Amino acid sequence: MTTKGRPRTIKVEVGKRYGHLVVVMELSTMWVPCRNPTRNPRPYRMVLLDCDCGNTVMKKLVDLRQGQIRSCGYLCPYRGKHISLLRR
Repeated sequence: MTTKGRPRTIKVEVGKRYGHLVVVMELSTMWVPCRNPTRNPRPYRMVLLDCDCGNTVMKKLVDLRQGQIRSCGYLCPYRGKHISLLRR
């Protein structure tokens, strides 16, 4: 729902889990370049996340909320499990 041209603000819940990631804090808005070089960069809200493997990563809030990101990038492609769980 928009109000006079303003987009709805998504609340960042510190401690909320998204897959293997846990939200630590919201960072400042960053201008991220588009994949298409002819388009201008867009502002995105960024969050700092802790992964189960111990890594700390910075990702876009919109990607996290839409389910496009579930880990820091170290997922096992064969078993669908996190590598840190396989090494134990």
